[in-house]
Amino acid sequence: MAKRGRMSVDEKYFLDHNLKTMTDEEIASHLDRTVLFVANYRKMQPHLTITKEEDEIITKLHNIYFWHEIKQQLDTGELKSFEARWAALHQQFQDVLATDEMQIKDLIILELLINRVLTDKQKVLVTLERLERQINKEEQRSEEDRDVNFILNLETQLNAAMASQNARTNEHMKLQEKKDVKFKDLKATRDQRFKQLEDSRTSFFDLMKTLDEFESRKKEGRHMELMRLAADRATDDLAEYTEYEDGTVDQPFLNHNTIIREDKPEDDDTG
Repeated sequence: MAKRGRMSVDEKYFLDHNLKTMTDEEIASHLDRTVLFVANYRKMQPHLTITKEEDEIITKLHNIYFWHEIKQQLDTGELKSFEARWAALHQQFQDVLATDEMQIKDLIILELLINRVLTDKQKVLVTLERLERQINKEEQRSEEDRDVNFILNLETQLNAAMASQNARTNEHMKLQEKKDVKFKDLKATRDQRFKQLEDSRTSFFDLMKTLDEFESRKKEGRHMELMRLAADRATDDLAEYTEYEDGTVDQPFLNHNTIIREDKPEDDDTG
């Protein structure tokens, strides 16, 4: 007769890791459960669609040396969360090196630890509310029916629960600070990601603008140099002695630089 009752952690782990590769009958036979039990469990699982790229990333994750350690540290649900976050961060950062993988691993672990703390805080909060209700109910009794020792015991539990809540709040803050540092190390904060994107765009357009300006400056510079050479040539030609129609020979006066001094000694080889 097939087993009944609540499933164990090992059974849940086996189900989660074999639903895709085994039939309901095969799983039921292996776990000594009914086929209906396996079918109902399969219906409750979210139908997540992962891409081929994500599947390849997760497969590589399972072959990394620290994956065995992670499986021992996390439960089944946390392992699934780790895989999903690992694939998402890998796709975001791309070109991930060995040191990047260590940082990503630490970042995900910190996030899962924060989730644990928040879950524990919620459980403590429920306990606090229950204790407060019990204390209020007991205090509403008449003095003759009131159990003072019971109230003192409840108040002791209440103080312990409040101390536990404060401890978890402090732990949450410390873990969050460490997580923020990891985010900054991986340049994964929102501002940094947008800044990287904006810088890449700016750099591209700045480069195009610089190239365009360089070509324009080069072209204009060439034109200016040609104009300067042409002006110098024209100035030299106009500054020479000119014979006019009436037979007069004279030098046109353009400016003081074009005056040919007649008394200027000619260069000769006599030294």
